[in-house]
Amino acid sequence: MEPIEKKLHFSTRGLPRNQRMAKWDAVIAEHYGKFHTEPGLSPFEARFDASVVGGLTAIRSTHNAKTAQRTYREIDATDPRNYFVILQLQGSCEIAQGQHKATLMQGDVTILDSRLPCAFHYGEHTAQFTLLVPCAALDQRGIAHREVLAVALRGAPSALIGSMLRISFGSAHSWTDVQGAAIADALINFIAATWTMRDQAMTDSKIPAIPPIVQSIQAYIVGHLGASDLAPTSIATEFGLSVRHLHRLFESSGTSLSHWIRRIRLDRCAIDLLDESLLFKSITEICFRWGFSDSAHFSRAFKAEFGLSPRQYRQQRMEIQLPSPQ
Repeated sequence: MEPIEKKLHFSTRGLPRNQRMAKWDAVIAEHYGKFHTEPGLSPFEARFDASVVGGLTAIRSTHNAKTAQRTYREIDATDPRNYFVILQLQGSCEIAQGQHKATLMQGDVTILDSRLPCAFHYGEHTAQFTLLVPCAALDQRGIAHREVLAVALRGAPSALIGSMLRISFGSAHSWTDVQGAAIADALINFIAATWTMRDQAMTDSKIPAIPPIVQSIQAYIVGHLGASDLAPTSIATEFGLSVRHLHRLFESSGTSLSHWIRRIRLDRCAIDLLDESLLFKSITEICFRWGFSDSAHFSRAFKAEFGLSPRQYRQQRMEIQLPSPQ
């Protein structure tokens, strides 16, 4: 049997509804190994964009599935022997593997092993960025998988991993082979160093959780991203806090309030730029929709985050051959 050619881009748009889930599971199996996905109440919609740098594949996926799981049955059928380094871009996701369970919010990172069962429970309209790293590449660098799987990474390390993924793979066509190999090596080394140190220094009971008040504030911000008056003063007033205390709460979680808001807004803009149903909307309309008031400032911030201008990002990713209904 000839090997299946892996798709770099896939969308359920244009497919009959009764074929979407099966097509999605087939594409997922090509890259992640076999999973069983359950749809939510709404008609299933999904998009998949993969990029390759230095031999590593990173996948940006957006969908409204309810759950996905990988049991020993799926592992026996297909096991790519990869670690999944997952960055949560939008929505929330509860992930379980082994004895650990993590709830990922925007900006959080975790790691899973394709050789072991795992389960995902998604919030509505989830977007994730997943880096596929061969197991051997991390195992030989000291990853002790029983201790580090399905543990949420937050703060400066997750912010750095997120930026490296966005810029490196958002600009995948820009790198030479030598640069790509260096980027891949840097990513693997940093991920290995971060999780090995985490394994040695922390037990589950010591893993810092996001305080409930910060989770409530984050949820409020996500629900008001497009509001022109969203600012530290209005947020602090909403929660009965001083502006100074509000900033301290976010700094204790490893990021600043302004950086967190900007990152979430940029992620929402990036998702809309790749949405075929929004091709009629201009880049300016999209950035204003998510709370940016200056298109030039937005373009600079977007390029700093993703390595491409919004126009380049949209054109590069949308010049693809979409699957035709069968």
